[in-house]
Amino acid sequence: MEFSIERLQKPVKFIINLIFPVYCLICKKQLSYQTNTYLCDACKQKLTLINGKVCNKCGRPFINGICGICREKQFCFSKARASGIYDGSVRKCIHLLKYKKKTYLLNTLFEVFLLPSSLDFLSCDLIVPVPLHWIREYSRGFNQAELIGKKISKRFNIPLSKTSLKRTRATPSQTGLSLKERTKNIKGAFSVRNSQKLNGKRILLVDDVMTTGATVNECSRVLLQAGAREILVYTLARGV
Repeated sequence: MEFSIERLQKPVKFIINLIFPVYCLICKKQLSYQTNTYLCDACKQKLTLINGKVCNKCGRPFINGICGICREKQFCFSKARASGIYDGSVRKCIHLLKYKKKTYLLNTLFEVFLLPSSLDFLSCDLIVPVPLHWIREYSRGFNQAELIGKKISKRFNIPLSKTSLKRTRATPSQTGLSLKERTKNIKGAFSVRNSQKLNGKRILLVDDVMTTGATVNECSRVLLQAGAREILVYTLARGV
């Protein structure tokens, strides 16, 4: 009988699963040994997607046109869009990714999430992830925005630059702060390296979550000052 790797793989996976079972990272239900994901189907269905009308500017779910926040504040980016709502299972997944180092969850999220068609990825010249301060990135072991950027870079064949934008100082957590407080907290926290690389470019700025937009707006302001032509923003999730 001809030896087949494929025929051998299934029983081997089955035995491995008996010894080292795989569980859904959210509800802890045991998953099939054949699965390539880390969420059960029920928890996948609980990932709240943004698939309705949104603010034309910031991407917040909105009935029509420009939301009240964008009417009051002049954001530096042209358009921001996200794939999911930052609550429930989406929040749990992003927390597991960032704080429990479950970076492989990105594969599952990108299987479920749709990249918003209203964001013209193919028109972008360069992807720039929102940087972490080096101390935080060292302690975490990675920058989640960079991992997201790499996924999009590979899918759309857009160059990614992880060194163009630098976080120059560590800032206190933005959690619980108002837009005004967040804007003040993040002011002057970023600088640009090698501005020639950005000159005239349409930049896709990438992060994991957008809430008030203060962080991506400050990054956008700095990038535009350095000569970028336009800033589009993509985040995995959007706070509402």
